[in-house]
Amino acid sequence: MMKFLVLAAAVALQLASGVQAQHGGHHGAAAPAASGAVKPVAVGAEVRKIDLAQHKLQLRHEFIPHLDMPAMSMVFEVREAADRALLPKLQIGQKLRFVALQQDGVFVARQLEPQP
Repeated sequence: MMKFLVLAAAVALQLASGVQAQHGGHHGAAAPAASGAVKPVAVGAEVRKIDLAQHKLQLRHEFIPHLDMPAMSMVFEVREAADRALLPKLQIGQKLRFVALQQDGVFVARQLEPQP
């Protein structure tokens, strides 16, 4: 009888940890793919500030799944030439979509797409 109880407890523990692993444990977000990385996706944002001299944007962005980052307002560097060319054309309050990445410890905005 004791062996049965130990075995039942072990099975229950294994099942419970499998369920927790499937849920990812973060704000209901999906767990990362088996490779350990979640593919970067474009998210919506609103332009709050533009720093042309430093090539930076302050954006109020939506939840960023691949960084597991909640919606907030923060500053991003703009490194790509095509994206930098858009900076003078953006306006405070303008909506856009972008891909956020973390490179060399810095958050970077790429693939800027102004929205109508």
